[in-house]
Amino acid sequence: MMSLLYWICETYLAAKRKRGKRKSINQYWRDFKTLYRRVNGAYVDANDSNEVVKYINRTLKVKFDLDTTSKPKPVAGPDDLLLLLVQH
Repeated sequence: MMSLLYWICETYLAAKRKRGKRKSINQYWRDFKTLYRRVNGAYVDANDSNEVVKYINRTLKVKFDLDTTSKPKPVAGPDDLLLLLVQH
C-alpha cells in the first residue's frame, strides 16, 4: 500500500517538479481503500490504515515536500449578508 503511494508521488509529483498537495495523496489512499473493500469484501485493517496515514504525513510529506495548506475560503461579514438578503 505504501509502495503504491510512493510510486504515485515519484511518478506524478516529482516528474512535474511542482509542489503536490497532501490532500490529493489522501484521496488516492481513500480510493485504494474503497477498491480493496469492493474486491476483497473486507475493510483494510484499522492499524494498517493508521500506519499508512502516518507514512503520508511523515515520510511522503518530507520527501516530496507536500503542501498541507488549504485554499483560502471567502468570508462574508454581516454587512455582506445584509446586502445579499436585501438584493435577492
